[in-house]
Amino acid sequence: MMKISLTRFRILVSLIILLFLSTPAFTAEKDEARWKEEYVAIVDLESQGEIDKDTALLLSYIIEDIVVKSGKFKGVVDRGKTQRVLEEMKFQYSGLVDPEYTSRLGKMLGATYFITGYVTGIKGSCTVALSLIKVETAEKERTALRESSYKTKELKKAAREATCELLDLVPPPPKNYIVLKGGLYSPKTKNASQNLDSGYSGVIVYGYKLSPYIAFEMEAGLLNTKGSTSNACVSGGGASCVYTYDEKITVFPIMATLKAILPVKAIELYAGGGGGYYLIKDEMDVLLNSSKIASGSASAQSPAFHISGGLNINLGDNLFLGIDGKYVFLEKVELEFSGNYAGKRNIDLTGYIINASLGIRF
Repeated sequence: MMKISLTRFRILVSLIILLFLSTPAFTAEKDEARWKEEYVAIVDLESQGEIDKDTALLLSYIIEDIVVKSGKFKGVVDRGKTQRVLEEMKFQYSGLVDPEYTSRLGKMLGATYFITGYVTGIKGSCTVALSLIKVETAEKERTALRESSYKTKELKKAAREATCELLDLVPPPPKNYIVLKGGLYSPKTKNASQNLDSGYSGVIVYGYKLSPYIAFEMEAGLLNTKGSTSNACVSGGGASCVYTYDEKITVFPIMATLKAILPVKAIELYAGGGGGYYLIKDEMDVLLNSSKIASGSASAQSPAFHISGGLNINLGDNLFLGIDGKYVFLEKVELEFSGNYAGKRNIDLTGYIINASLGIRF
């Protein structure tokens, strides 16, 4: 009985090992290990249908750039050399199905593999098709295909995605992004002349990644806070009274930020700083013993600086959630009020901003 169980166990283990060895991930690792010892030549894409040769050549350059930077192969044959040899052999795309032809071409180039394909356009729809061809057998070891529109931007994207699929590369994330933020604004300074409560913050951000580790952002938003201060007084008849100053402050920040990014799997940690201008509006009501006796408003603009930090959690290639904190330096803003309450005063809007965010990359 024990002997039968042991035999079954061995069969099960063997099946598991065979299943693992046949998985795409394991096959990809075997391919990559083999590629590391070989040279590859990039053959320009063939233009078909309504696609011109210049467009096909542009996409060929993009494919070559990705292959070189990937480091998947021992080396990439110089494109100039490849084109000279192809011209000498009066190359035709159909010739790559002939083992004798590809073997002779491979020996002249010193390459074990070719990457080539075609881009075709018919009635507004385009296709970018790539093949990884082994020189000795003229067999297509891998293929990749992407559909696209006629727009150059979309064709470039299709060529990048097809190349990444062909070589099991992770496509680079989009560089542009837009973020919507909302949260809390809390002025720091509280004294006898200024007692502002925490208010709300709303911001829209456009960002561009200069690299995976550096990004530049422009933002515009809205900050809101209000507060009240009171002063005791004595009326002409000797009775006590109280002056109350209620104010509502609205701030429109226009800022630029440069930030450093640390990607950690699905999370991005970042810190940065920047500056810009804050457009400020202050509306004041003056009350005597709870009765409004005057009002006024003032507007100003002031340069401001900030430091910030936070994290983003990637929900996919294009969508992310985040939280961040910002400390704003905005001191001694002079306001001159107009209306039946007139006068000058300085306010300090230095404080903290804490936001939650939703962003999309494109």
